[in-house]
Amino acid sequence: MKITVLGAGAIGKAYAAYLSSRGHLVTIWSPSGRALGRLSSGGVLSATGICEGEFQVTVASDAAAALAGADLLVVAVPANGHATVISAIAPHLKNGQTVIISAELSFSAVLMAQAIKARGLDVPVIAWATTVVTAKSSGADSVAVSLLRKRLDVASIPAGHVTAAAELCADVFGVAFDEKPSVMATALSNLNPPAHMAIALCNFTRMEKGEDWSSYGGITEGAGKLMEALDEERLALAASFGLSVRSVFDHYVHSFGVERGSVGQMAQTVAAARPHVKGPATLDTRFVTEDVPFGLYPLVELGRLAGVKMPLHESGVELFSALYGRNFRAENDILPQLRLEEMSRAQLLDLVG
Repeated sequence: MKITVLGAGAIGKAYAAYLSSRGHLVTIWSPSGRALGRLSSGGVLSATGICEGEFQVTVASDAAAALAGADLLVVAVPANGHATVISAIAPHLKNGQTVIISAELSFSAVLMAQAIKARGLDVPVIAWATTVVTAKSSGADSVAVSLLRKRLDVASIPAGHVTAAAELCADVFGVAFDEKPSVMATALSNLNPPAHMAIALCNFTRMEKGEDWSSYGGITEGAGKLMEALDEERLALAASFGLSVRSVFDHYVHSFGVERGSVGQMAQTVAAARPHVKGPATLDTRFVTEDVPFGLYPLVELGRLAGVKMPLHESGVELFSALYGRNFRAENDILPQLRLEEMSRAQLLDLVG
């Protein structure tokens, strides 16, 4: 299959390497113009970890070249780049293509679907709750791929396409995908924004000072209690929309095979097994700059529409805005385009369904 990866950061390069290792013809495009080292002149992409090797991938010069001839498009940029990528690729999409948003935050899949509808095209949009891999760039043309997730939640627009979407993703990526009824379900299944809020807030000075610390080790009993309380808000919000999603307790048991206990206890068990997973050593971390405006803030807005109070999520947005001297609500460039603040609950459900 001809696959284009839209994004040349760690996750984008990891997808390019992993998909190449599975025999797909891969093109990669850097929306930001990020230099790709020897890749740009016909060199190879070097990968270590779960897909060790050197892989030949094509580098596209622009959005038009990136989409030309592609069967599948994988958006692999942080959420603060989704709107820009969607705007760039929409004019070049063609019937027969499929778009994957990896990973969706702030209903960016809906924004993509609206752009497709405006052009009168039949192009399915697939939304994942998280990424298939975790990775870290080791150079302009190299990447270390540390984890391949075995199962992911998947939804689609139109919603009736979800079975085909799950089958396509499983065939292409070689892992299991659990069907969800709508992108609302995948949005509310994403544990990362509230979890990262608790970790970053309780370890803020460690990040600010650039200290070397364990990400899971930083989830002390107190940080774990905050994570549990945030999770109660998320679960209540999901229930208000008639959705049942996995709890943070279930996540630890399911993902890491640990004995059920408090989040703090389970996190320390994971930390002992994975001491190499480090917490952010800078304030310029997606735990905050991506997950606050595009993860926490949308949940606050959903709570407003559903009549569900989200005091801890809302406090997180305000606290991090104060700590950074930024307005993280204003940094979300997706919700204003969707006009979520003007919607009723019924209009929102119609939009995401």
